[in-house]
Amino acid sequence: MKKINKITLFIYILAVTSFSIFLYRVIGVKQAILFLIGIGFGIILLHAAFGFTGGWRRFIRDRDSRGVRAQIALLALTAILFFPIVGHVFPAIKGAAALAPVGVSVLVGMQLGGGCGSGTLYTVGQGQVDMFVTILFFIIGATLGSAQLAWWLSLPNAGNVSLITNWHWLQALAITLIALAFLYGLVSKMDRRKHPHSQADVHSDQSFWVRALVGPWSIWVGVIGLAMFNLLTMLQAGHPWSITFAFGLWGTKIYSAFGGDISHWVYWGSNYPAKALNQSVL
Repeated sequence: MKKINKITLFIYILAVTSFSIFLYRVIGVKQAILFLIGIGFGIILLHAAFGFTGGWRRFIRDRDSRGVRAQIALLALTAILFFPIVGHVFPAIKGAAALAPVGVSVLVGMQLGGGCGSGTLYTVGQGQVDMFVTILFFIIGATLGSAQLAWWLSLPNAGNVSLITNWHWLQALAITLIALAFLYGLVSKMDRRKHPHSQADVHSDQSFWVRALVGPWSIWVGVIGLAMFNLLTMLQAGHPWSITFAFGLWGTKIYSAFGGDISHWVYWGSNYPAKALNQSVL
């Protein structure tokens, strides 16, 4: 049975609180709140063992659809929360969609990394130091990708697709939920064919408070938690939760600090990337 290490817990809370205060005083309240939201994301990902590419890997290899079904449910819940905001139903809330082409470049990056950005970060936080190698090459790859963005975007892709732009947000939401319901039923059926007896979710004999602090959590708790914290991110930052942008930002800053010439990198001269590059990483 897991036990709570009170000294470790105290150090953790002290570190988070101290850094939050530092961000509030040096940068501002917005970044301090976003830092705490990020801590919340990390705790949920870790305790619910919620991954993205890993879920698809288990489904393709073993037809275990639990991870994929959780992702589909997360997409559905997030769509319900986000579509009215992006569709400007609430004018007082400023929230924009994060649109990018889906194509060969995404597939190549995730395959070479062997995982997604969030999964890599939370496994490092869990103590798997070998994943630092993956993070290192995430940074290198993202930096090279930003330098060669035009070439990557020239590869086959579906472009930016926004149902909300093409239809009313309510129609777009209905289409999205119908498509996700179909996919949920399809992967469930494929799972049942190979596993006639349902696979149980994670259970634990820990007390509620111990389980809340050290896990494990049900993957469905992860679904609800990630959707809620994604909404908090949208409300605070004005855009959805994003991860891999930071890898390219870190790498480009490091390269520039060592005298590298990034003046011809078109990506870092545009709008938000330029603003981020010229400010503190905090």
